[in-house]
Order: sequence, then C-alpha cells, then structure tokens
Amino acid sequence: MYGQGMMGYSDWMWSGTGFMHGPVGMIVMVLFWALIIGAVVKMFQFFFSSKSPHKQSSALDILKKRYASGEISKAELDQMRRDIA
Repeated sequence: MYGQGMMGYSDWMWSGTGFMHGPVGMIVMVLFWALIIGAVVKMFQFFFSSKSPHKQSSALDILKKRYASGEISKAELDQMRRDIA
C-alpha cells in the first residue's frame, strides 16, 4: 500500500495522504515546537534565576537591623514599627 522509507520504516506520514498533511499538520508541528521551546526556557529560568533562594527579610527585620547597627534611634524604631503594622 505505502512504500518503505529509509531503514524499512513506512513513509505514510510523509506521503501526502497521512493525517499530518496540510495546514493541520503545520499547526500541530508549530504547537509541538512551541511547547518544547517553552519548556526549555522555563527550565533555564528555574535553574539560572538571578533571584536569591534565601528568604527575603521582612520590613520589621530590616528595622531591627537598622536599630541594632545604630542607624535609627529607639523612637524612630517604635514609630516605624507602628507605621508598618
């Protein structure tokens, strides 16, 4: 019915009579490659993200550090603590 392609595989998909012929085949191919490329991009973003994996400090933690280093006074600490609460 169909000829034998390279290495004995049937070439029905490429013969022009298969389901992957025409615009439907083109759409399926584009969607397939878009999915593959999107997955690779997401993988790179996950593994090579510039964001630090460490927990970010809360505003209160930052205020406590600034108070401990002498950058702000006790009154400023109390006022800022009330402002963020």
